[in-house]
Amino acid sequence: MVRLIINGRKIRGIITDLDGVILSIRERIPKHFNVTAGELELPLVEEGRIRSLIGQPLEGMIQTLYPNLDSREVESFLEAYRRDYFERMKPFIREIPGAGYTIHCLRNHGIKIAYQSAKPSEMMRKILEHLRIYKESDVIVGGDMVEQNKPYPEIILRLLELLYMRKNQVIAIGDTWYDIEAGNRAGVMTAAVRTGNYNEETMKKYHPDLTLPEIGSLLNYMRYLK
Repeated sequence: MVRLIINGRKIRGIITDLDGVILSIRERIPKHFNVTAGELELPLVEEGRIRSLIGQPLEGMIQTLYPNLDSREVESFLEAYRRDYFERMKPFIREIPGAGYTIHCLRNHGIKIAYQSAKPSEMMRKILEHLRIYKESDVIVGGDMVEQNKPYPEIILRLLELLYMRKNQVIAIGDTWYDIEAGNRAGVMTAAVRTGNYNEETMKKYHPDLTLPEIGSLLNYMRYLK
């Protein structure tokens, strides 16, 4: 019998962020953001600054970069950004090497796979279907399904309920401090991956239980048990 053993715990479920862990579109997000800003006749933003905010909900990014927008204008930006997001991003959506294989292996050994993201759940579904790994998921929760998004713990706690698992049975994986802090606040084990929007200095402040080169490194923790 093969089990996933991490820090002495038998892990039954993986809660993973989507962008930066499973797929890589980090370089395209600032471009799409500025396309939307241009359509709304807003000043363009330096791409590095946009990139530094990836991981938090889009609404928070907009409010940070355009603090003078009122709630109606922020909502207009959200609608414009999401309207053509998938079609514009689709040609650039790429699986992080080995991510799909890792998910397949883990699930074949009875590990439940749950996806979380600040993105709406329907957009998550489209992306996972495009990568041909939607059927490898047990549950997904997007930002539209919670009242408070990352770094609040609600999205992790909701997934725990849907997985019917205890906190000590799962590990939450992400590439940003938002993911790790959400896991910390939820009281689950956390793992940071050095893909996507990972930043070494920032991540140290949030003390993930593990730091991995990529999600595929989880396979190193598979153990044969009698």
